[in-house]
Amino acid sequence: MQQQMPRRDFLRLVPAAAAGGVAATGVAGTRVFGADCSDGDGLTAAELEGRRQVAAVCDLLREHFMDGRGVPLGWLPAKIGIRETRHVRCLHSLTADELLVGKRFPDAVVNGTYHIDVHSASGAGVKFRELNEGVSFYQVPYASLVPRGAKNLLIAGRSIDADEQAFGAVRVMVNCNQTGQAAGAAAWLALDSGTDVASINTRKLRTALSNQGAVML
Repeated sequence: MQQQMPRRDFLRLVPAAAAGGVAATGVAGTRVFGADCSDGDGLTAAELEGRRQVAAVCDLLREHFMDGRGVPLGWLPAKIGIRETRHVRCLHSLTADELLVGKRFPDAVVNGTYHIDVHSASGAGVKFRELNEGVSFYQVPYASLVPRGAKNLLIAGRSIDADEQAFGAVRVMVNCNQTGQAAGAAAWLALDSGTDVASINTRKLRTALSNQGAVML
């Protein structure tokens, strides 16, 4: 049986543990192209296509590695993983050039090391870019979390302001966690000081984050 799979150039196998401690392997081998997951219908269609691809992977594993018998699937995520939908235009738009040279920001609230990793949205293909030689980490400024004109709104996670390539690096969980902590601390600081989020003292924000255990460089 010939199965239609979208990615021929990027298959990742990850050691994992199933329920009860049974050894297992995680397979990153599906991709849904051209999906607009900011739209309900688009998200539903992407979920259906993703699960169709999972079924195709299971058929291949069963046919070629299990003598046509058994159930190769141990578990699935609760929902499809969404790399990117909308971004908010903030006081600063982080660029790939800033990231690659490790530009330092006086209002930095994130320190990251994950490289640029851009997956094509329209077809197979992954582009990687490493940080420049001698650069060990990059930063995300607080200004990339503050929407233009906002008084009581902050952005965290995958909707912060960054260009496509910079976003391919800052989108990972450890960075998103840092933006969430920074947004929470900034909201408290704005309330405590009686000012809007765009006008808080970012030195006090960085001190507050440091006191919480975050690494401020």
